[in-house]
Amino acid sequence: MKNKENIGLALITGAALGAAFSILFAPARGTETRKKISKGAGDATDALLRAGEQLKNTTKQKFYEGKENLESRLNAISEAAHQNTEEYIPLMEKKLAELKKKGEALKKKKVTVS
Repeated sequence: MKNKENIGLALITGAALGAAFSILFAPARGTETRKKISKGAGDATDALLRAGEQLKNTTKQKFYEGKENLESRLNAISEAAHQNTEEYIPLMEKKLAELKKKGEALKKKKVTVS
């Protein structure tokens, strides 16, 4: 995408410079040449402003796409962590219950653990 934008900007700049040089070397009166140069400069300015606006819009779009992508990934990670937590809590509760039973069995036998 960046390559296409650079090519477009280069084409616009090249066209503006080509127009300016062709006006300078054209056989015309000074006032006419100055008017043509002024118009060419105005056209080049407009083209550069349009290219700048397009670049700004593209940058904004890429920023928001990146932001949405990041938010989506963070939500997926958070959801996966939450799901894993929900899966492991029952397992941990089961192991804790087993340990409690073993502890009670040891108390009944009055076995001391050293």
